[in-house]
Amino acid sequence: MGTVQVGYLGDILFAQRATTDWDLFLAAGALFGVIGLGIWAIVKVKRWREADSADHAPPPDLQLEHYQKMVAEGLLDPAELARIQDQIEKRCVPPSAGPPTTDSPPQT
Repeated sequence: MGTVQVGYLGDILFAQRATTDWDLFLAAGALFGVIGLGIWAIVKVKRWREADSADHAPPPDLQLEHYQKMVAEGLLDPAELARIQDQIEKRCVPPSAGPPTTDSPPQT
């Protein structure tokens, strides 16, 4: 039986290797840089689209007018219009400053 030769690198631990393959590190760094740049671009475009859509939203009175025209044309049910009006009113009402006040004292 003979012994199997694995070469000169088999006798040395990886961390003890004197030479460094900078090509591998350069390629990995470039890959991470491109991935990071892509993620940054996606986040910027998403924020830009959200801000742009919020600026161009029609005011609530024009939205209600549009839905009322749809009811008049028979494209929308009046019950659905009532639900839409409730949703629009909820978005337009500013939140209250504090919890609702009651006239009765707290129960102890």
